[in-house]
Amino acid sequence: MDALQSRLLNLVAAIVKRDEEFYVPVKKLWIYLCKDGDYPSLSLEEFTDILEQDPRFEFVRWIELTEGLGELTSEEREEVEAEMERFGLYGGLRVGLKTRRPSKEDLIHIMEKKITNIFDALKQAWELRPSDNPQVEDQLLGALAMTQKLQQEIKKAFENSAEKGKKKNG
Repeated sequence: MDALQSRLLNLVAAIVKRDEEFYVPVKKLWIYLCKDGDYPSLSLEEFTDILEQDPRFEFVRWIELTEGLGELTSEEREEVEAEMERFGLYGGLRVGLKTRRPSKEDLIHIMEKKITNIFDALKQAWELRPSDNPQVEDQLLGALAMTQKLQQEIKKAFENSAEKGKKKNG
């Protein structure tokens, strides 16, 4: 491993160590460090390969943002992903440090935040929806309803977790 790769890996480790998400989207790191940063010659695939060789990291596969949207052309898929990424929502592979494990409360907080981001993105999509397409309206309404329900379930889980913590410590 050369000095440049070593510096890159140490930078990634430092970012992941202090990120509130514990598992950071690889694509988000790549955009920050490679596409817009000091390592522009690395493709996303090359960047991922370098990370996967470092024993400090572990990886989890996240949902794909276009999952459940039906058949999309590659251009439509890229458009949806770019729009979601504007809201900080990334699909695909995530990287975390093996030495840093989130607590149950941390996970609930992260989920709560992400669901709020998704709900906000869906509300914006609702505002921008085509007025002549009832199918899109139905899909957006369904997604908004599901997201609201998920928000309520996460809030309930967080409250239950806090209750158990008080009883355990009280």
